[in-house]
Amino acid sequence: SFSVYRMAEQNIRQNVFFSHETSANAAQQSLTAMIDAVRRDLVMNADQPTTFRAISNFERVIKMIEADDPIKYLIDTYVTNNPNAAEERANLVDPGDGEYYSQSHASYHPTFLRALNLNGYKDIYLFNTEGRLLYSVTKQADFAGDFFFFFF
Repeated sequence: SFSVYRMAEQNIRQNVFFSHETSANAAQQSLTAMIDAVRRDLVMNADQPTTFRAISNFERVIKMIEADDPIKYLIDTYVTNNPNAAEERANLVDPGDGEYYSQSHASYHPTFLRALNLNGYKDIYLFNTEGRLLYSVTKQADFAGDFFFFFF
């Protein structure tokens, strides 16, 4: 009877171990598939002419901002003075100030917002080659930041 108990205990432990191992393998496969899908989506979007045009356009129009400090203008307009709560800043499409950046933002933002919502991303970023964050869908504290040292 004691040996039957020991055999049953070993059988239960083995089943629990195999169950956990199966769950871990399934989770790993799921995570790998998700990372692969994001990688494919990133490459596909980076190759899109719209993305290239948006980066070029945002980089050009930032230089045309009439404020003394264009980066401060971006942060003030799209983050600090955004009429939406922090988690809803993406709802600001056009602040209505007539700046070329705002016009470009109104043109490209709906496309990137739709991509964010369709893919379930937290944000979508567009950087220039110097590491400046030119555009972000959600406009959080990192918007318009300089990420040069992060990348290089």
